[in-house]
Amino acid sequence: MTTEHPSTYARTHELQADVLPFVLGPEVDAVLKHARAASDGHAAKTLVKDGPLRVTLVGLRAGAQLEEHEVAGPVLVQGLSGVARLMASEHEVDLGPGALVALNLGVAHVVQAVQDCAFLITIALTPVAEESPRQEAQ
Repeated sequence: MTTEHPSTYARTHELQADVLPFVLGPEVDAVLKHARAASDGHAAKTLVKDGPLRVTLVGLRAGAQLEEHEVAGPVLVQGLSGVARLMASEHEVDLGPGALVALNLGVAHVVQAVQDCAFLITIALTPVAEESPRQEAQ
């Protein structure tokens, strides 16, 4: 009889709970493996989805890019491995391991992989009814 050992994903497949533990090393390795094999060079895995909170692990192959986009809430992007370059307005931030950048709601940005990289995105979605002054001015 063989004993199956469920993958990290199978053991942590819930997206909301009182406690959701993660070991990021194996998660980063897995998302980078998928990004390297993907035709567009990127892969993502949602780790937490609870009310307005979203936490997503993203992997990008060197040279791959997340096209310009904006998010309906404030965003934190934390570099975990490799180097990604985040470009927003007149700012360019290199996200290496341990780097953190915060973006306000609705800030358009592009992320490009300088090297194979992984980063964690944390989003606090904002209700549509509560538009920011920046959105109202447009």
